[in-house]
Amino acid sequence: MTKRIPAYKKQQVSRVLTNVLKMITVFSIVLLVLVVPGCSEQYKMERMVWDAERAAEPIVTNQGMASTFEFDNAVSKFEKIIEKSPDSQYAINARLRIADLYTVRKLFDKARAVYDMLISSNGKKPELAALCVFKKGQAYELEGNWAQALKTFNEILADYNKTSQSLSVPLYIARYYVKNDEKRSSQQAYAAAINFYQKIADEYKNTKAALLAENLVVRTYMEQEDWNSAITFINKLDKKYKLGPDTLMVLAKIYQNKLDNAELAKATYERILKDFSDKEQIVKAVNQQLESLNKKAD
Repeated sequence: MTKRIPAYKKQQVSRVLTNVLKMITVFSIVLLVLVVPGCSEQYKMERMVWDAERAAEPIVTNQGMASTFEFDNAVSKFEKIIEKSPDSQYAINARLRIADLYTVRKLFDKARAVYDMLISSNGKKPELAALCVFKKGQAYELEGNWAQALKTFNEILADYNKTSQSLSVPLYIARYYVKNDEKRSSQQAYAAAINFYQKIADEYKNTKAALLAENLVVRTYMEQEDWNSAITFINKLDKKYKLGPDTLMVLAKIYQNKLDNAELAKATYERILKDFSDKEQIVKAVNQQLESLNKKAD
């Protein structure tokens, strides 16, 4: 039998629900007053960034072929972001983009002035400073002043050698010489790169930084097509860490495609199948390579 609720009880429940709904409504309005302005300001800033990036895109894409109006318009939009929020990450990014636009426009002195300002005003941000020094070097390179560019890149290795940007510099220098067909200089640069990466690996043993540096040693040997040195170093890493499937795949492909050693390639592929049988994509790729080896043997 269903128990009937007296009318006066229903009225009490109704009044309580009404009051609760009023409280929720008032609370929601308070939240909107507190939150929406902040969200609105952030949205406005993000909209300004989007608008500025859209204006900059054709200038970068066309590599300086855009009109003076388009260039000035893009720079102006980034300057408004700086005015709106001068001490924010938005402003830092806007200044970087202005410097990039100056570089594309071949206004190299202006670009470097912006990078110098960012370096001096962000002393506690070594990653940002290293990036700006690197971009300064690139501006000198584009200007045709490689001697000054090289000096600038070497500043990163001397003053910002604990940044991620420093890891890109030795190979960047070597690739410049390769691109310009300066064989002796490229060999010296690659040797310097290996020395730099090995020092990092030794200084930061058993860390991700060391592992990254050691992988860059392998990359350096491979770019020189020094396959035997690459294999020797990979095997050294294998004894030290017990390599994962990706690096073992690199090793197997060197055996297979560069040294034409089907036996060692097959042994390496079979090891991957044994140790990483749970990785479906890897297993599929390895089986394809083994099939290719078997067809070639037939």
